[in-house]
Amino acid sequence: MTIRLTLLELRRTWLPWLVAAMLFASWTMTSDGMDPRWPGLVNATVLGHRAALALLWPLALTIGVWIGRRDGAAGTAELVDVTPRRPRSRLALRAALLGTGLAAVYLAALAETIGLAVLDADTYWPSGWPWSLLTGALGIAAAGLLGLALGRRLPSLWTVPLTLVLSSALIFALEIVTRDRRAGALALLPSYLPDDGTAGEFLRISAATVAGQTIWFVALGAAGFLFYALPSRHRPAALLPGAAVLAAGLAGALLVLPPAARATTVDAGATALVCAEGTPRVCVTRAYEKTLPELTGPAREALAALSRLPDAPSALIQDEHAFGVKTIQDPATVRVRLTVDGTGALVTGGPTLVEDLLDGAGTLRCEDYTTQRADTRQRAARAVAAFWLLHRTEPPPSYMDDERVATAQAWDALHALPEAEQVTRVVALREAGLQCRADLFEILTGAA
Repeated sequence: MTIRLTLLELRRTWLPWLVAAMLFASWTMTSDGMDPRWPGLVNATVLGHRAALALLWPLALTIGVWIGRRDGAAGTAELVDVTPRRPRSRLALRAALLGTGLAAVYLAALAETIGLAVLDADTYWPSGWPWSLLTGALGIAAAGLLGLALGRRLPSLWTVPLTLVLSSALIFALEIVTRDRRAGALALLPSYLPDDGTAGEFLRISAATVAGQTIWFVALGAAGFLFYALPSRHRPAALLPGAAVLAAGLAGALLVLPPAARATTVDAGATALVCAEGTPRVCVTRAYEKTLPELTGPAREALAALSRLPDAPSALIQDEHAFGVKTIQDPATVRVRLTVDGTGALVTGGPTLVEDLLDGAGTLRCEDYTTQRADTRQRAARAVAAFWLLHRTEPPPSYMDDERVATAQAWDALHALPEAEQVTRVVALREAGLQCRADLFEILTGAA
């Protein structure tokens, strides 16, 4: 009988098509055809999929509403309530099909990425990564069950678009408004991830967050089913079991969840350094170990070029902060932020990797500029310093008119000085770059 009812449910409802739409949406958010991510960065993949819940969770809720309003919209809800077969078992079948279907497609959207990571011997596998994904799947299933209840109680066709719009707006508004707050309750949001400046490939969702969210999503889903399974006509007291489950789940989750800032933690395994043999010292993180052979030669060439300066750095190490984060750097070490393409090969911002490593005389770029002109001048000064260290005879190429003008101005001003003064200016630029200052152009040209 159950198999027959399952086939009937799949044939007579939109459930298979809506779940297929959910799979397409999940896969689209996971895949980036324009800028494919190397599958070996598993932490980044897991966090990216969790962040996608900001869009997928409202979509799952809306799909639940669509399915849940079926009996009420057809005007058969009361008739179904008095059929010989127990209504709760029939509704349980529908809820199970929807919940497991939504959770399964959320996980299946990553099948290709995880499969490619398994085939790559250089992949770093962080501990506990499957639990983070399973918690997200639980959140999706809970949204579907909650939507079933909402659709059954409010069967109007308007409930569908209003649910999608209002739930999306609510999640985005909460994430924006509460971004700087520290309450652990923020982790109740399915897509909440704190921004502490560390790149996603070095972060993992903390065990306490996984445990707290699991409690919350299980309670949310159970309460959603209890509300959904109520008869179409019921007394207010019938709402108490669902409300009690929801309250208990909320209380349990809040006891377990850490402060919002600790919803993610730095993965010590991913940030552990792996160094090339020989000297000078060149190291990357374990997550990027695949890039070490490609980086070592250019890195040592860059360090040799920097030896033109007094008190030159003697090592090059990968930095684990996200691009644009203001970071005070150790003058004895060149810190670099690496980007890889879909195959795991290094991507450079300049014509060559050596020029990229010497950008700003071997300092990190800090996005702290108030105007486009200031940003252009900063980029020009950083590129000119790299070309000066490499003894290039022509200024760095530029495709933008304003940047070309700024580059020529910096190049001419620097090369008009005596050799000793040129060294002094580049040393001063490097010192300012180590402190993430925004006046590198003025330092290099003396235009302050």
